Amino acid sequence: NSQTIVVVFSSNAAAIAGDSIRVRYTSGCGLGAAKATKLTNTLLGAPLAPATIAIATVSDICGSRVYRYTAPALPIATTTAGAASGYLWHMPMGSLGVTGVLDSGTLSGRVIKIRYSSNAAALTGDSIKVAYTSACGNSPAKAQKLSNLAPTLLAAPATLTGTTSICSIVGTSTSARYIASAVTGVVSYVWTIPTGAVIDSGSNGLKIRVRFNTAGSNDSIFVQALGTNGCSGTKKVLKLVTTGCITPLFSRSETPLAPKATEDPMSVSVYPNPTTSSYQMFVKTSRYAQHVKANVFDAQGRLVKRITFNSDETISFGSDLKSGVYFVEVREGDKIKTIRVVKY
Repeated sequence: NSQTIVVVFSSNAAAIAGDSIRVRYTSGCGLGAAKATKLTNTLLGAPLAPATIAIATVSDICGSRVYRYTAPALPIATTTAGAASGYLWHMPMGSLGVTGVLDSGTLSGRVIKIRYSSNAAALTGDSIKVAYTSACGNSPAKAQKLSNLAPTLLAAPATLTGTTSICSIVGTSTSARYIASAVTGVVSYVWTIPTGAVIDSGSNGLKIRVRFNTAGSNDSIFVQALGTNGCSGTKKVLKLVTTGCITPLFSRSETPLAPKATEDPMSVSVYPNPTTSSYQMFVKTSRYAQHVKANVFDAQGRLVKRITFNSDETISFGSDLKSGVYFVEVREGDKIKTIRVVKY
């Protein structure tokens, strides 16, 4: 009964064809004629698609690629579109299907982070999509193509320090300590030691202690960073000084001028390495050898398994070993070879 009123319409049904609003005057002599005004029959649609998707790199290390995706703010209503009420993200898709996993945020939030484990996260054509939600329906999706770049590899440790002149401790119970500097984004570290050495303590961290049973002319200590999914970085090398204490390859009854020229050198192959199940081992020995003995030691030098088998025979072992680093020592007569293996 006032001059001005405000009407709120809850749906488009408020403006279907023929809808109108009417008003008339009142007086002591009765009601006047009504004035009718037809309502505009404009339907409200869904919002337009988001204009952009902002992409920022959070981490780009092999095996741990994380990207942050940000959608624009929610738009207000217009004369033709309803106000946006939320977001709807679609995970990246490619020829391998869904790539990456949600690292933080929700698929209905403005900001999400996605973690990718490999280059499969950015195959040619892969894209991330987001749409607005509203009471008038979802907007078209905005698609942003992903960059098809290889992830940054893990770096090598900046430093590797420890005893380099080992002659005084070769063949003794004294061990030497080796320390690597930390690398960002690393799960563990993989150490490689000379054939004639065993790890006394430590295995996949920044520090190990090594005991040298024998010494060779090219002996070195290697360490490399290991990321998720087995992604490994560049090796850092520390060359050892063994001048004057190299262990001869001939027996005491022989001289350097009279090696066993009639025998072929022993070769040892252990694969796959690393493994999550069992290893296959093949040993090729001299033509005079009949049997081969192998001992498996853990990272602390403790004997965990003995194996005897025929030469030129492939055997399977290791399914019963726990996760860790082991050393397979193969003997044929006075010949010894040691292979470092890893069980995940």
